[in-house]
Amino acid sequence: TLRLSDGVGHARDDRSLVLTLDNTPPQNLRLSVVGGTRTASGRVLLDLPVEGASEMRITGDIVDDTNTFDWVTYTSTVSLDLLPGDGEKRIEVTLRDRAGNESAPAQVGVFLDTAPPLRPKLTLETTLTNSTKLKVSLAAEEAEQIFVHGDIQPSDVTFQWIPFASPPLSPGEGPGVKVEVELKPGDGRKTIIARFRDVVKNESEAQAEVTLDQTLPEVSSVRSRDVANPADVDGRYRPGSVIEIIITSSEPGLVGNVT
Repeated sequence: TLRLSDGVGHARDDRSLVLTLDNTPPQNLRLSVVGGTRTASGRVLLDLPVEGASEMRITGDIVDDTNTFDWVTYTSTVSLDLLPGDGEKRIEVTLRDRAGNESAPAQVGVFLDTAPPLRPKLTLETTLTNSTKLKVSLAAEEAEQIFVHGDIQPSDVTFQWIPFASPPLSPGEGPGVKVEVELKPGDGRKTIIARFRDVVKNESEAQAEVTLDQTLPEVSSVRSRDVANPADVDGRYRPGSVIEIIITSSEPGLVGNVT
């Protein structure tokens, strides 16, 4: 209560001024990183809802900018740039109210992961085939999903992200899976591509080629000659003669036999 007097007996009481004693700092801060504590991005969004805070000070393994390492006006969310380099990053927040009470520092950790799945590998059971059905072996370290595409037909395991199982492909091999794909029709070289993605969507890739050959070989000509007498090409030979059979074809590399 404030009493005013003029010295000649007049006085008036005034209770309009209210003073509040406040020695309680902001409390119950629920500090978190939006999107989770593992990220592939160097920029994170910090969520820090609390009542009664007027200022905040953010420090840690973060870039020094206008929002960090000094007292700034409190906001319930703030974007921060992590220091470069993969690994665990610490973020610390202290709050202050209008009376100057400071909260105890609150901390949250976030793991920066910019490395894609390691040692991606795509292996085909053969590189030359006459069948459109083909088995593909896929392997990578730290992969969570795979996306198989290329010169192949859509199926339940292609052209979409599917879980990457991790049992050994066979004794002695690392984590991986085997899938069967169907090549697009038409003879020729086909490319099969596999994308590997980890939990924070870093990607790596592997690919391989296979040649589809479903065309029967065409024989252009067949002739014979006596090995002892190459000029003898009339097709008539004496018993015991060694004969060379010469076959020409439009397709190189053919292997055959004579019956």
